[in-house]
Amino acid sequence: MNHRYPFIVIEGLDGTGKTTLRKGLFRLCEGLYSVTPLCVLTTNFLAADQAAAMVTGKYQPNAENRDAYLSAIAADKRATLDRLVLPQRPARPVIADRWLLSELAFFAVKHGMSGTGDVRDAGRAPHRCPRSHARPGPGDRRLDEPGAGPPG
Repeated sequence: MNHRYPFIVIEGLDGTGKTTLRKGLFRLCEGLYSVTPLCVLTTNFLAADQAAAMVTGKYQPNAENRDAYLSAIAADKRATLDRLVLPQRPARPVIADRWLLSELAFFAVKHGMSGTGDVRDAGRAPHRCPRSHARPGPGDRRLDEPGAGPPG
């Protein structure tokens, strides 16, 4: 299969600018390739037999449903790749806002598997620029701020 266009995955904790970056990449891809990219969100093709494991493992985690939850995530990502991402790549770029690492980080915190408390505190960290770990400079701004947009 010809994979002419990229499959771009944006990962990160809540509030780190994933959606803002996806919107910017969307416009960039439209300009570079003159095609509309396909944007994929977290869960896409959850089979009916996997739905209960996904919901229970994610929102009511315990030691008994841990493996079923991970299996459901793996099945969902495989189905999303096979049915959506790979067939689209010959025709358009595909951008995923959260793919697997974000899901696994959420899983680790919910199931109490974090090695340190740092991940739990990350949501309270000050805003950081997606391109680096530095604080925004005077010329930096979020794309969703009033008056923001492409330069020019």
